[in-house]
Amino acid sequence: MTETTSNNNGFKQVYKSTAKVPFEVWFAPKDAEVSYPFVETAPDPKFKSPMFDWNNYRWFESDSKVQGEQISEMSQSLEKLKNDVASGKISDEAINKQIGTLVGLVSQSAIAQQAASQTTDNKADSTTDTTTTDGGAK
Repeated sequence: MTETTSNNNGFKQVYKSTAKVPFEVWFAPKDAEVSYPFVETAPDPKFKSPMFDWNNYRWFESDSKVQGEQISEMSQSLEKLKNDVASGKISDEAINKQIGTLVGLVSQSAIAQQAASQTTDNKADSTTDTTTTDGGAK
């Protein structure tokens, strides 16, 4: 997914990520300041459809099929955990560790759903209010 070249002729590879364009490779001059909607951090090559979370500054998987598979895996892990707890096969420390892992996976999935459901980019819509409170010039 990501590509690096040894001969970059004064350019660096950056990545564009918005609600409309979840992932796109671009090149910028090496000395350019990179800002929204571009980021220098490469996504995990394991992601099928990466998208950048601008609130938490990290990449996540946005492919719904992959997210469905992750939810299914979480469900299976939770069921196994419930069975192990019921039969006394697992310690409190192990329970807390598995719950922490599941919470992390659920959080990642929730962030992905939130970012995918956004119809506009909040950062692109930011404006400065220059009106005065007394109705204008005197």
